[in-house]
Amino acid sequence: MNMPDHKMLSSVEARKEGNKLLLNSKLDGLAPVLKESRLQKAINMYFKAINLAQSNKEKASAFKNMMTCSFYLSEFYSEKQEVNKCLFYMKECFESGNNAIDLGLNSMDKSWLDDISQRLSNLVTRSINFTKMLNGKDRYKLLESCCFFVLKIKKCRYLYCNNLLLIIFIFLCWQ
Repeated sequence: MNMPDHKMLSSVEARKEGNKLLLNSKLDGLAPVLKESRLQKAINMYFKAINLAQSNKEKASAFKNMMTCSFYLSEFYSEKQEVNKCLFYMKECFESGNNAIDLGLNSMDKSWLDDISQRLSNLVTRSINFTKMLNGKDRYKLLESCCFFVLKIKKCRYLYCNNLLLIIFIFLCWQ
């Protein structure tokens, strides 16, 4: 896939390039190594989009895309049972979603914000299901990540904060 000169890209163009890579990572029959590579390249394009953004709206959109791509990478690594990478991208997904909401609160409409909240709720559900396959040490890592994230959440995030607290409760009871 030919990539344009990154120095000449705008935030919107970088995000569109990331979106193409993300869509191409979902092709049927694609070798896992190509899927992983395309998702990683998409993440890099979303980072570029964030750095090139001229407004909070552009940054919020790039963080939302990064959240989505991080979710797909967490799923990819979950299927491969690569726990550390899966946990890393779950955390990245939560953080990108949190950043998108922070930046989008005053620049995006309610349906955009609701979409992010729904995606984060889905990630919480996915995280709960993922814990079932973890050993005690890895469960602790996920708990640690969730606790850290809950501390960073601002008051407007109660929609999924309660679900994160549910994960913590499950960890505490599951010993």
